[in-house]
Amino acid sequence: MFASSRKFQFRGLSSARAYVGGESLWSKAQKDAVFHLQNYARSRSPEELKQFRANIAIPLGDHEARVEMDKSDPDFEKVWRDFLLGGIHRDDITGMFNLYRRFEWMDFMQRAIRAWETGDRYIVQLEDAGTRLQRETESPMPSAATIQSISTEISRINENLTPVEIQFDEALSEASRMTYRLLRAVMLAAAPGLLIFGILLSLRILQQKKRTEDWVNYLAFQLRA
Repeated sequence: MFASSRKFQFRGLSSARAYVGGESLWSKAQKDAVFHLQNYARSRSPEELKQFRANIAIPLGDHEARVEMDKSDPDFEKVWRDFLLGGIHRDDITGMFNLYRRFEWMDFMQRAIRAWETGDRYIVQLEDAGTRLQRETESPMPSAATIQSISTEISRINENLTPVEIQFDEALSEASRMTYRLLRAVMLAAAPGLLIFGILLSLRILQQKKRTEDWVNYLAFQLRA
């Protein structure tokens, strides 16, 4: 029982840390996506566009996972695939899914989720800007004014994302700390009950052992009689 509780606590903390690590990967991928998209607007290099698509896929994968987890009956297999696209390690996905579903109603998780939702809206806008930029640059007569307008929009999205990422990081860090405190409180609250259970179980084993010894002694006496 003690080992099981410690395992539960470890998994909870590991899942909270996985979200913090996922946010770092999310932020880096977003910044890299903007960098390559802005380079593509200037150079129209297919390689820059390819790098943009590869990086934007990470926050988009996380976005799809969150949308699925918000459903009343989420498809875990879809969440699994989406988190993998988001760069989440396969060993962390089940714990992250369970942590989100079990604690999403709590205030500290709600703040993190709201920041995540806001960031996702900008990520979707960034993807759309990339699609429109590609369409314009590959058109028979690309408009320099349109390309410049989209480039300005990309810069604006990036500027709007920066404070959201800070808010997201702070909210997840707080969620991680609160998860630790909550799991620690659960462990402390459960400890007396587990101790009593352990004592009762030990007494039961000793009683069973004594009955067995009495029965063996009785049989031995009968055989000697």
